[in-house]
Amino acid sequence: MARHYSPDESDRLIEELDEMLALLDGILHDSQETMFLPVMTATPLAHGETVRLLEILKPMGMDVPCIVANRMLPLVPGCAQCERRVKSQTPWQWRAELEFDLPLFPVPMLQQEPRGLERLHAIGRSLLSGKPIEFEMPAAPDTVAKRRPHPAPFDHKLRRYLVGCSTHFVCGKGGVGKSTVAAALSLWLTEQDPRTTLLFSTDPAHSLADALQVPIGGEPTPVTDRLDAVQINPEHCLETLRTTFVDEVDEFFDSLFESESVDAMLDREAMQHLLDLTPPGLDELMALSVLNRHFASGNYQRVVIDTAPTGHFLALLQMPELVRAWIRGFFEVLLRYKTLFFAPRVQETLIGLSRDLKALLKQIHDPKVCGVMPVTLPTALSLAETRDLIAALDGMNMAFSCAILNMVTPTGNGCPVCARHHRQCLRYLGRYQKSFPKLPFLALAQQDVAPTGIERLRALGHQCFA
Repeated sequence: MARHYSPDESDRLIEELDEMLALLDGILHDSQETMFLPVMTATPLAHGETVRLLEILKPMGMDVPCIVANRMLPLVPGCAQCERRVKSQTPWQWRAELEFDLPLFPVPMLQQEPRGLERLHAIGRSLLSGKPIEFEMPAAPDTVAKRRPHPAPFDHKLRRYLVGCSTHFVCGKGGVGKSTVAAALSLWLTEQDPRTTLLFSTDPAHSLADALQVPIGGEPTPVTDRLDAVQINPEHCLETLRTTFVDEVDEFFDSLFESESVDAMLDREAMQHLLDLTPPGLDELMALSVLNRHFASGNYQRVVIDTAPTGHFLALLQMPELVRAWIRGFFEVLLRYKTLFFAPRVQETLIGLSRDLKALLKQIHDPKVCGVMPVTLPTALSLAETRDLIAALDGMNMAFSCAILNMVTPTGNGCPVCARHHRQCLRYLGRYQKSFPKLPFLALAQQDVAPTGIERLRALGHQCFA
C-alpha cells in the first residue's frame, strides 16, 4: 500500500531456498550429471507401471538411458515349471524392448539373495560390461531340518475375522504383490457373503487396473456384481481445491475493485498462492477421506485398501494430525480477515476433510472394524522391512488379521533350481513365524503365469484364503 518494502530475514531465507531449488533443478536436468534408471520385472503390472513412469519422465526432460529387467528366470531343461515361468516372462521382455525403445539389461534370478559388497559389486560389473555375473553363488545345503515350517492353517477364526471385518489395509514394500493380493482378497470376500465391497487404491502406481484388466478411475467402477473399484488421483483432488480457492479470490477482488486504477496485484497474488503452503501429503489424505464418504453413503459395507509402499503408507497414517493442525491455521488466517474475505466453498471443503479424517482415524484404530494384512517375500530385506512395518503399526494401535508370504517357490519335479528356492522359502517362513508368533502367515505360491484378470485373481483368492 505504501509502495515501499524493506527485505528482512524471511526474504533472505526464501532467496536461499530458491537458489537451492534452481541448483537442484539444473542438476536433475543435466544429462552429464544425472540419469534416471528404471528397474522393472517382466510382468504385466511392472510393465504398466514403467509405462506410466516414462510418460512422466520424458516431458520433464529427464535422461533415461536404459532399463534394468530384474529377476529374470533361468530356463532349466526338463523342468516344466521353469519353462512355464520363462514363457510368461518372455513376451513382457519383448514388449519392453519394443515399446520403450531403450536398451534392456537383464539381471537373473540368483540362487541366493544378492546381499553383501562382493555380490553387489559383481552385479554392478555385469550391468556395466554386459557380461554374465562373474562369481558362483554358493548353493543352498541339500539337507533341511526334520521339522519343516508350514504355513499357519487357515482356521475358522481367521475366516470369521476376515469376513466380519469391514476395512482391510493390504500393505508392504514395493514389488511384493500388494495390488494382486488386494484384488484377490476382494473377489474372495464377495463370495463369502452378499455384502457389497469397494476395492480402493491409495497407491500412486495405480496397478489395480492392470491387475484386474478393467479400466478404473476416480469414481467406483463395477468389477463384478458385488465389487466396485476406485483408483483416486490425489493430485486432481488438491488441484480442484486450489482452483476453487483461486476462483473465490478472483470473485472477491473483482467485486472489491471496479476500477483498473486500483492496483491490487500483489494482494491478489498473495491470496491466490495461500494454498501453495499446504503440507506434503494433503493431496493423498483428501483422496483417502473419500473412503469415509463412501462408507457414509451406505453403498459399501466393506472396503479393501491397496496401499502405497511401506514408507509412503506409514507417512500417510501419520499425516492426519498434521493436516488438521494446518487446517486450523488456515482458518485462523481466514478468520482474521473474515469481514473482507470468506471463501465459503473452500472452508466447506476443508471442514468436510477434517470431519472425514477424524471419522476415518476412529474407524481404522478399531480392531473390530479394521485389519491390516502385510504382504512380504521370502528374503532378508523383506523380513527386515516387515519388522519395521509391524513395529510402526503396533505403535499406532493397528490390528492385524494375517500376513501373506508371497512368491513361495513350489518344489518342482526334481528340478534342482526349484528345490533350492523352495528350501530357502521354507527357512524364511520359519523365520517369519518365529519373529511374529501371534500373526498367522499364509504362504502363497509363485504363479507360473502372472495372475491378472478377474478369473485368475479369483482362483488366487481361493488358493490363499480357502
